[in-house]
Amino acid sequence: TVSCVLCDGNAQTTIAPLSIKAAVIPTWTLLTTTTTCFEDGVATAAPSALLACYHADFITALADNNNGQSGFAEAGCPTSCWYSISSDDPRWDTMFKTPPTLTIPQVPCTGGCTSDLRYTLADNVNTADGNVRFSVIVTDSSGRVAETKYGLLNIAPVNDMPTADYPPVVAPNGVTTSNFVPDLFTNIVPGPADEAAQSVTGVCEGTPTSVFASAPVMTIKGTTADLSFVLRKARPSEEGIINCTLTDTGVPAESNRLQPIRVTTLLSWVSNDIACIEDGSSLPRTTAVECEIKGFVSSLDDNNNGMSVFTGAWYEFSSTDTRWPTVFSRAPMLTPVQYCTGTCTSHLTLTLRDNVNTADGPIPLNFTIRDTTGRAATMVLSLSIPRVNDYPTWGTVPKEVITRYNNTAPQSFLLVSDVRTGFATSDDEDGQVLCRGAPCKCSASPDIFFSAPVIAMTTYSPKASTGTTGTLLFTIRPGLTGMERSRVTCDIDDGSLVQVVSFTITAEDPSDALCPPYIFPDGVEGGSSDSCLNGSSLSTIADPSCNVRCVSGYNGGGAIITCPFTAVPSCPPNRCSNGPVSAASADYSSCNAQFTGGYCNPQCRAGYHRENDGFELTCSNARTYVDPNAATTCVEDKCLVSLSTGTTPGGADPCKNGMYLGVLTDTSCTVQCATGYFDSNSTNMVTCPSG
Repeated sequence: TVSCVLCDGNAQTTIAPLSIKAAVIPTWTLLTTTTTCFEDGVATAAPSALLACYHADFITALADNNNGQSGFAEAGCPTSCWYSISSDDPRWDTMFKTPPTLTIPQVPCTGGCTSDLRYTLADNVNTADGNVRFSVIVTDSSGRVAETKYGLLNIAPVNDMPTADYPPVVAPNGVTTSNFVPDLFTNIVPGPADEAAQSVTGVCEGTPTSVFASAPVMTIKGTTADLSFVLRKARPSEEGIINCTLTDTGVPAESNRLQPIRVTTLLSWVSNDIACIEDGSSLPRTTAVECEIKGFVSSLDDNNNGMSVFTGAWYEFSSTDTRWPTVFSRAPMLTPVQYCTGTCTSHLTLTLRDNVNTADGPIPLNFTIRDTTGRAATMVLSLSIPRVNDYPTWGTVPKEVITRYNNTAPQSFLLVSDVRTGFATSDDEDGQVLCRGAPCKCSASPDIFFSAPVIAMTTYSPKASTGTTGTLLFTIRPGLTGMERSRVTCDIDDGSLVQVVSFTITAEDPSDALCPPYIFPDGVEGGSSDSCLNGSSLSTIADPSCNVRCVSGYNGGGAIITCPFTAVPSCPPNRCSNGPVSAASADYSSCNAQFTGGYCNPQCRAGYHRENDGFELTCSNARTYVDPNAATTCVEDKCLVSLSTGTTPGGADPCKNGMYLGVLTDTSCTVQCATGYFDSNSTNMVTCPSG
């Protein structure tokens, strides 16, 4: 309790006693007034790729001074954390990729709690121009704010390595052993902008010594540099490597050993003679039409630092052989390549015409590659297409042959046509013999035959241009009843290759009779199972019955149809028994008692007319009338008012020029003679339709 007295030297006044309660707030200690990290976020003097700074126990001796009852939580972060770290220094906002954060202290905090500080610096940030002053405010969960403390952030500068841009390959001039490449190196910098005052030197070495007569020389000219090197041979037979190192004048100095630069020979690649198979297959006989040769071009090197471009017509195949224009249905194609420095590979695709081969000898050809600088090289190769025997071919074969067995009488059917020993477009297989000159043999399962099926050819040595036909011969085994089916497989061969033709032979009892086709009457359709087909013919033995049912909108249930037909189901249509109620504008009396699918045309009553031509109602399957055109509307007849010369609207219901009057409603209006015309004071009534 505090008691105070005010006085001015002559008089005094006693103030009522004042009670002052001292609030208790949290207390803590800053580990150090200056927090130090290194440029790029490295916590030690040596540079590294790490960018995060970490300071353990940045806050120590944290006490809530509330018997450990207050907490320091993250509930409001990042807008309202238990701490606040800020600075008035204008550099502060651009120093971090992620701003400073404090770890949550362990509770209860009665004087021994600590918290760690973390932050991530932006690239190449330092405080060489002075430390950054910052403040830290701590607030507990009850809202009590501790005393603000201040610290200094020191980001020590770290010297960065010098860098440069350059191509990975250099091509020799191929004329002299001395080579000079101006401005080979570009964008030479000692480091970030804060190191721009430093200078850079460069030293190079060349290996192996069998390629280089002396060490290559880098001549730096500001941000670019020339490269000079002397070879032992103007056109080296092996590749050389140049390694250069840049060093800046920072403290301590930093060096950067650049990636090796290759010194290459001139344009080169590897390709071999082309071998494909007739019909375009690169493997034994297949149905493929394209011949693909993987890695036809390999080890392609432009020997131009990878700077040459292979685009457009970068390759060419040519030949003076007269067979060459007839070999391909599409020109040979190579897959694209780019930036070829010795590892480029391209695949070749050939699309051959049918039955093309080089049985009379390989085709010589020239293969040329050129880049966009105009450099070109040509290889002399050959194309070989070995002949391949083709499978026999034929036209359409029926899926099923149907016959009626008649004891042991032989049966014959024209089964196949256009039978050839190979393709119709090639005669290189004329002279081959089908099935060794005898009917082609077949197998059957189950065996229902007295004599096994065979296919007899009209000729067994057909020409590719004409082909031949094959007739199926067989005899059914006696004693069968009802219907029998057998799966038949026949082999057609040309002496080395075999093609298989398969079909079914169905043998029916000759006593089986067919009923006339069953045609669905109105309202009848096939049933849900064993459904009848409209117009199908049932048999008395093999297939004697099927199911039908009534179509939606017709009366009746399902039925079984049996051959011979004894009863035909009847499905009478539904009737729309209740026609629409006649309205004031339309008369629907013609729409009573229509059947499903029937229709009627309502009529407009006197004084009304049709709005359009779609006035029609249909009796639906649901036994209700529907308007398919949504146009069942009768509208009142109208008259157009057109005032003649000398007349004007007048009276209680004046006419207006261009208005309409109805024959049933709003039937009249009045007019009078205009001023200057006779009898201008009298009115006359206009009516529709007589006005």
